[in-house]
Amino acid sequence: MKILVSCKTTNLDVHGEFIRKKISNGLLPQEHLERLEKDHAQHHICLDKILNLFHKKGIVTIEVGRGLYWPNLADIDAVVTIGGDGTVLEASHHIVDQDLPIMGIRSSPMSVGYLCASGIEDLEEKVESLCMGSANTKKVSRLQALVKFTDTGGEVLTDPILNDFLYANCNPAETTSYRISLGDQRERHKSSGIWIATAAGSTAAINAAGGVRQKIDESLFQFYVREPYTPPDKPSYDIKSGMFDPEKNYILIENFSENAVLALDGQHGHVSLGFGDTISFRRAMDLCLIQP
Repeated sequence: MKILVSCKTTNLDVHGEFIRKKISNGLLPQEHLERLEKDHAQHHICLDKILNLFHKKGIVTIEVGRGLYWPNLADIDAVVTIGGDGTVLEASHHIVDQDLPIMGIRSSPMSVGYLCASGIEDLEEKVESLCMGSANTKKVSRLQALVKFTDTGGEVLTDPILNDFLYANCNPAETTSYRISLGDQRERHKSSGIWIATAAGSTAAINAAGGVRQKIDESLFQFYVREPYTPPDKPSYDIKSGMFDPEKNYILIENFSENAVLALDGQHGHVSLGFGDTISFRRAMDLCLIQP
């Protein structure tokens, strides 16, 4: 058995030197560093523990850092992420085989772990179920966006997202101007942008905005217009939110902002948009996600 292990880079690794300088200059209290050091230590304890468990079982592991180059997954039997939901999301973009299981391990209480199957407290049980092929898995729906560029005539199909897309102005304080089509309906909008989410992502940002919480294995997607501007002559929009199946009711966004962006799973990718560029959506390959 061969397992690819993807682990996060801790905030201490990324920001530690900067924060130490701030503390030494009296600009930050010591507690900021202590918090990062605790998270860093817990993460590496978890990483060492799971690697030792795999080693004792004679399992071959390949380690990759989050956001770095991935090897070919043809001979990989499972993917295990060590970190939190962000590490699961980043890893999911590399997986195109709907039968390749991915198991997220929450390596620190400071990490969000909604998509994770386990924490350090029950690693032995989860490793055993993974090795025996008895892990609790669910096929979860993913979505891709097809972006067409008016200036060049080119197009790009994004990576599959597990959580959500956010279409918005590059400047978060500026209004986003666009036309949205849902089936035969078309409407011109000004708003803060649009969330487009999977069922797995329905508990995240779209839920905070007012969207509907779904079961993780539901197949429908949903969209939600953020903070719409409603002019006096039109007190509300008809296309504001709802469920959709891209194979049945087509959604198209025509961007009328000079500088807009389509963000993939938060910071895990983006496409820059110009005036007249269009975005449509299609169902991507399901992801085999190991559950608690």
